[in-house]
Amino acid sequence: MKKTLFGFVVLAIAFTFGTMMSCSEKVEEEVAIEATSVNDSIAEMVGDTVVLEGTVEHICQCTGTKMMFAGAEYKCVWDSVFDQALMGQVVRVKGVVCEKQTTADDINAMIAELTAKMQADSIAAANGEAKECCEDGEKHEGEHHCSAEHAEGDSACCPMMKLQGMLQQIAERDSLEGKAYLSEYYIQVLCCKPAAPAAPAE
Repeated sequence: MKKTLFGFVVLAIAFTFGTMMSCSEKVEEEVAIEATSVNDSIAEMVGDTVVLEGTVEHICQCTGTKMMFAGAEYKCVWDSVFDQALMGQVVRVKGVVCEKQTTADDINAMIAELTAKMQADSIAAANGEAKECCEDGEKHEGEHHCSAEHAEGDSACCPMMKLQGMLQQIAERDSLEGKAYLSEYYIQVLCCKPAAPAAPAE
């Protein structure tokens, strides 16, 4: 039984490795388009399979499953993990263009969750416990300062104002386009590998 299980695991690993190698070879053979060239047309490409090439500007350090090309307005999301060594390198990605839709109900649920958290933070602060203010990582004794400090216009710092701004964007889009949601476009990655180096000039 153990031998059978071991053999199955080895076979599965070999199959996966072979699939990855085959996938990588195909990606290298296919014609790629510049990653930034789809910024303006990505909404019309939802569901399409594309091969993109560009310079890696950012890889999520928490999970390693999200990557952004320099100058691109979308993320590349992979079920595998992007190698941090790809930072600053030119890579080729094959994937499917996807759209994530966020509705007013989604935003209101986030607002309710954030409100509950702020209330809990206020109670903790009243008891003299240090709490974080927004996303700056600073600790504050006593009263929670988030709402007071960022009440005027700094929506990038205050999550509540950012969410309320998103609600307004949804209402405006619904009025103009008849779409009661915000769209976030991303590439669901199938394959990723460093781009082949250019052939030396003769």
